[in-house]
Amino acid sequence: MNFIKLKDQFFFTKDDIQNQNKLMTIGYGGDQTVKSFQIDTSNPKIQKIYNLIPEHAREFFTISGITVSEHLPPHTDDVSTSIMFYINTNGYKIQFYKMATDTPELQYCPKKLNGQAITDLKSYKPEIYKTNVKSYTPDIYRAEDLIEDSYFIANNNDAYCIDGTKPHSLISPDGQAMPTVRSFICVTTPMQFQHVVTLLQQTNSI
Repeated sequence: MNFIKLKDQFFFTKDDIQNQNKLMTIGYGGDQTVKSFQIDTSNPKIQKIYNLIPEHAREFFTISGITVSEHLPPHTDDVSTSIMFYINTNGYKIQFYKMATDTPELQYCPKKLNGQAITDLKSYKPEIYKTNVKSYTPDIYRAEDLIEDSYFIANNNDAYCIDGTKPHSLISPDGQAMPTVRSFICVTTPMQFQHVVTLLQQTNSI
């Protein structure tokens, strides 16, 4: 299993995530394709997200707002598991892949902060990335090293939990790069995907 859809819909707006004064990261080449914003966790609407996670496990989850302005090549994330609460999907597809080879050729994709490449966000933002949270290295994969697996196309207000350790890409409706903005609230954790699924089952969220 690469992903699972949550039962409920969540009605957030771009005003809940976009704060230019709290831009945390810019990724994938430094061209501002992916932007991450610090979230105001005192927002009552955000509290509904925390209620999805059993209280004893909440300290291992980090929340942020994300915008993506292009499609993304096959890659793995720098965290194990993400729960994404979609605000505007623009019809993009998240395509997962299986490995076609035991020795794929990988391209390391460093995260960037204010245009400068960095390798460890925990040292930059210790108040956001707790010291006991493992940081995964995101990698980009070549298409010839992969075989298409499952996929989903989210609607606005849907929420999905995905396994970020599995190669996946973000593809626009016509398969071409499009200068459109896709936005969502993202909750990430170093916990393995199957364990997060178990936690969501405990709160009857899936």
